[in-house]
Amino acid sequence: MPSASDGTAFTRSGGPSAGRDAIAVYRAGNVPAVVDGIARSQNVIELGLELTERDGWAVLAVSGEVDVATAPRLRERLVGLVGEGRTRIVVDLEKVDFIDSTGLGVLVGALKRVRTNEGDLALVCTGPRILKVFEITGLTKVFAIHRSVDEATAPS
Repeated sequence: MPSASDGTAFTRSGGPSAGRDAIAVYRAGNVPAVVDGIARSQNVIELGLELTERDGWAVLAVSGEVDVATAPRLRERLVGLVGEGRTRIVVDLEKVDFIDSTGLGVLVGALKRVRTNEGDLALVCTGPRILKVFEITGLTKVFAIHRSVDEATAPS
């Protein structure tokens, strides 16, 4: 991937406006970006990951966008949790604005990894846009999707 001498990365843009194949220039914060040859203001969405404990479950609250650019960080964190022996994991998606197929793949991979270690992974998601992605892909039949962390961590 080419980059400028000031550290600016040039990347192919996807995300929520997938279907448009544009080259964009991103920098941290709210800065001008070049999209389709037009300078525009660009807010760079960061992926937030916050880990807490609840009743023996590791609860990973995710915020922002989970896409091809940010999914590797989520994967790394989930693999790390399993590596530490944490096999009861709740991924809280309540503050996720967007998830693409890469993000879904990370969650499916984490579920397989957790189950291989005789654990469980549950999701918390009530946002209609994010739930729709799980419904369309049939992943509502694969994941236990709950309305709250309390519900996800309650004894079954």
